[in-house]
Amino acid sequence: MNPTEELSSLNQNHIKISEQAQNYLLTTSNWTKFFAIINFIGIALMILVGAMLLVMSKFIDQFQAPSSYNLPTTQGNIFFIIGILYILIGAILIVPFAYLNRFSNSCRRAIMLENEAEMEDSFYFMKVFWKFIGIFIIVYISLILLVLPLLMLFSI
Repeated sequence: MNPTEELSSLNQNHIKISEQAQNYLLTTSNWTKFFAIINFIGIALMILVGAMLLVMSKFIDQFQAPSSYNLPTTQGNIFFIIGILYILIGAILIVPFAYLNRFSNSCRRAIMLENEAEMEDSFYFMKVFWKFIGIFIIVYISLILLVLPLLMLFSI
């Protein structure tokens, strides 16, 4: 059977979503909505803390030991870097949770209106969410595996 015939036979056998499966999807959409909202709040707090760290970085060196002690004053720089990272990570994480929220809204609407195209859109949003999270985790683990040996090597 060639790919065109396979696709044609698949189109003849539509997947039907039972009432129980619709209930599961509604429950899932409620939980994903909750999860998206909680993460939006967490991301907002993360960006706020990042902004506070940026402001603190400007003033932290003033509260250090006097320069006569010849101590390095790098805490302000560290707060600045961490503040930028918090804001950057928060900004990046808004994207997948926006897609998760769109999944939740679209899935609920699809079930209520019995709209197949809307259901397809909701599954697209869920796919994009998981793809983004997967790539984010791969990048995160890669950065840890790259930075950790450097930190150990330079004893920072």
